[in-house]
Amino acid sequence: MYPDHNGNFIIPFVISGKYDSNSMKVIHDAMEELNQNTCIRFQQRTNEDDYVDIKNERGLGCASFVGRKSTGPNPLYLEDRCMEPHIVIHELLHVIGLYHEHTRADRDRYIRVHWDNIEGEDLKKEFGKLDPMDDPSYGIPYDYKSIMHYAKDVFAKPGTITLETLDPRYQDIIGTATEPSEDDYKKVCLMYNCGHCMGKKMPHKGQQMLFLTKRQYRRHLHHSHVQLRLPTVTTGQPIYAKH
Repeated sequence: MYPDHNGNFIIPFVISGKYDSNSMKVIHDAMEELNQNTCIRFQQRTNEDDYVDIKNERGLGCASFVGRKSTGPNPLYLEDRCMEPHIVIHELLHVIGLYHEHTRADRDRYIRVHWDNIEGEDLKKEFGKLDPMDDPSYGIPYDYKSIMHYAKDVFAKPGTITLETLDPRYQDIIGTATEPSEDDYKKVCLMYNCGHCMGKKMPHKGQQMLFLTKRQYRRHLHHSHVQLRLPTVTTGQPIYAKH
């Protein structure tokens, strides 16, 4: 993450995986969507030491660490089957620093996790809850419409659900977003203290509020299942990122 002179934050990237022209367009369009609505700027790497390396590796699904995991290349895994705009945007938001919405520290006020319906013991980690000190929600209300929210039946045994919304109006809405919600964008803009957000001036512009400050945050490899079921790698270890 490199700040520029215009108040934007540059995320250098390379695409080392092999993709066809249609997939390349999906990746670049997803980046441009985020560039246009926040102060994040995904740019092709020149000689930067820290950068995102987009890989197409069979069996690794759609996955990214949350935030920067370390110095040097940081992997973002996008198999060919991940080439849907909302999935690529979801993963890029992990790169920027967003967690899954259903893992928020306050989630129990909005959803109920049906632990007995989860199809495998090893998958229960996908439903963990953030410690309040590690939850970058910035006072934004729980967002059922977030592109970072899982669907009601993710990792569910046949005929069951794993996530129940306490407000029944949103039961069939969670996990169906095809683009970031306004609150998704607001969270990014607050995280990086953007001067403008979604084309509008932000009122709080002042001291920079980078996400990775004052304390070390645990970073996990997040595998995404946004209307797409892909293999899950369970061997990833927690990574510590330093400011």
